[in-house]
Amino acid sequence: MYMYLESCFHCPFCQEDLSLVVKIFQSSRPEEAVPIIAEVDQLMSLALECIYTCESSKQLAHAFAILECLPQRGFGNETKKTIGLHDDVDKLEAHLSAAEVLQKHGVSKPVFDIRDTQDDKDCARKLFVQMTKQISNK
Repeated sequence: MYMYLESCFHCPFCQEDLSLVVKIFQSSRPEEAVPIIAEVDQLMSLALECIYTCESSKQLAHAFAILECLPQRGFGNETKKTIGLHDDVDKLEAHLSAAEVLQKHGVSKPVFDIRDTQDDKDCARKLFVQMTKQISNK
């Protein structure tokens, strides 16, 4: 089942629209009696891949909805892999928050772009200039 779902997340519809995928994650929450994706590591891996695959900056609400479906640290068996995935989810949350702040100020960037350019000082400067222009135009 996991491999099938993983291949579905690579479909073009996931790149533009996360609304259907949100339903799968909502039905996979750890507190569900029979979650669709029961394995915590698989759930977090798929969420990361799905959100970072999305090329649309208009899917933040869905991305946050997926994030809310993921287990908190300390849930279940904590392996090195699980701890690493939680660290990656923490980074994802920071990227989503950055995308939300930018979007509130008229600068839309997909989450994967924020992740890929997070250490690029020139890109950060350009974003601040762009955001400043947007704010001054209001």
